Amino acid sequence: MLRFGRNDFQDLALVMAGRERKAFEVLKPCPLCSSMLRKGQTVKSKVIEILPANSHQTKTRYAGNQMGIKETIAHVFGCQYCWPGNPEHPRICPFCKAKLGSEDYVIARYFEKAQGKNHLHVLGCTKCRRK
Repeated sequence: MLRFGRNDFQDLALVMAGRERKAFEVLKPCPLCSSMLRKGQTVKSKVIEILPANSHQTKTRYAGNQMGIKETIAHVFGCQYCWPGNPEHPRICPFCKAKLGSEDYVIARYFEKAQGKNHLHVLGCTKCRRK
């Protein structure tokens, strides 16, 4: 008969949890229809680089230059489930919660990082952003 101490159970639980986490597939939601996307499934978007009036370089903020972050504007249309127009997966603006039509898209700031994950910050859709 084996006798386990408190630390033995904790170590065993951590090892088992590590095995379980490796078996899970990480899913990420579509920002418009909230469908869960697997690795490799992407969201249709158009990234627009903004050129400053006095320079031929892409616009980056001061903090971005120090941290290696490039900031651009993106138009997000949706994932394979909601774009182009699927009534089963309606596209909804994350900002104003309005249902988007077939011509509408979401406007966002897109941050490309030199190291780590990129980030998308939604500003609104073509309906609420114009107001």
